[in-house]
Amino acid sequence: MNPKQYNLVPALLLVIALAVIVAGIGMPVSADKSKGTGSLPAPGVQDTINPVSTNSEGDQTEPVMNLTEDEMDELQHEIDTSPTYSAPRSSPPIPKGSLSLLPYLPYVPKERGQGKCSDCWVWSSTGAIEIEHTIKSGIRDRLSIQYLNDNFGSGPVGVDSGCCGGSVGRFVDWYSNKTANPDAMKLIPWSNTNASFAPGQSCNSPITVGEPISITPSYQMSSLSAATVSSFGVDKATAINNIKSALNDGLPVLYAFNYDHTDMKAFQQWWRNQPETAIWDPMPYENDGGGAAHVTLLVGYDDKTDPKNPYWLVVNSWGAPPNRPDGTFRLSMNMNYNAAINNPGSKSKSKPRQQQSFHIIDAGFVDTPGTNVTGGTVPSSGTMATTPRAGPGTIPVFGALTLAGIFFHDKRDGN
Repeated sequence: MNPKQYNLVPALLLVIALAVIVAGIGMPVSADKSKGTGSLPAPGVQDTINPVSTNSEGDQTEPVMNLTEDEMDELQHEIDTSPTYSAPRSSPPIPKGSLSLLPYLPYVPKERGQGKCSDCWVWSSTGAIEIEHTIKSGIRDRLSIQYLNDNFGSGPVGVDSGCCGGSVGRFVDWYSNKTANPDAMKLIPWSNTNASFAPGQSCNSPITVGEPISITPSYQMSSLSAATVSSFGVDKATAINNIKSALNDGLPVLYAFNYDHTDMKAFQQWWRNQPETAIWDPMPYENDGGGAAHVTLLVGYDDKTDPKNPYWLVVNSWGAPPNRPDGTFRLSMNMNYNAAINNPGSKSKSKPRQQQSFHIIDAGFVDTPGTNVTGGTVPSSGTMATTPRAGPGTIPVFGALTLAGIFFHDKRDGN
């Protein structure tokens, strides 16, 4: 184009319009779901339901798992068929107090970010194992997220890669299934060659596969299992006590929640604009249609400091924005644990679709620091057994709970 023929007026108007739009994006937005509905993304798996949001490095952030009707039914089926964890009946209710497993998590908050990848399920599940590794083996070492992302399903270029969403069941199945993973039961340190997270990867736009991840050295698991914490279909006090019991046994709790896209945007905006001391109340957003899911890691609680506002302490995987230097948020303990997704199109007949669920992963370890130990096996049968807890507010040096032989298999693989 001849520069003399270029009209600067339209260009100037476009620049002004873009400046106004960007300024509007930066304004705090109320989390009140009654104020505006926003726009819905196209159905199917996407990088994020809020593509304009960026982190301090300029990357897109806050990705979620966008679920179809069938996928929501499949996830509910996993919950319905999973073993359940409950507090021992012989133990009295855990009194009010506070507890945090966060010091046992080896992480750099600003590096605990998904980038464009919908692998929240990998971050949360790996975080649970990292905490248990610290408690049970005395080894506080970050584990590779990229190892699963690069090798899950068809790998980083497949439509079923780690960045395309998943579940606790798929995580446990992949790590313990030698057919899907020849190096099953092996944990790869983050510090291994090429094992650190590659934030540019996504489901729709996978990165070019680079050099393979080194699997030496590694840590070896002797057992791996999962269960759903009993919280749905019971009263609030029982649900709270079951979750607190798992935490007091040294087991972090994965918290999965499923909102519609408008309500998930409200949570994202709250995450961006509120401090870590703010408490997220999911009750105004319950019983919506679902379709935008996220998995986080519940690592503690406090129902004593302010008894009227008890909360769970939750580690997210959306990095550490300036208002959240620890990458955490507080979740109201006074939520409705029986909230269900209001969707008449559900094929689930046995139970309604749960809007939120709580899960534990229990891993055993046979390794020592800096060595590559082999020979771990997955028990094929057994029963859940518990030993006395160390007591509210304290964590046993070695794990107090063994889920002997409980194996959570994802039926979607057709096996």
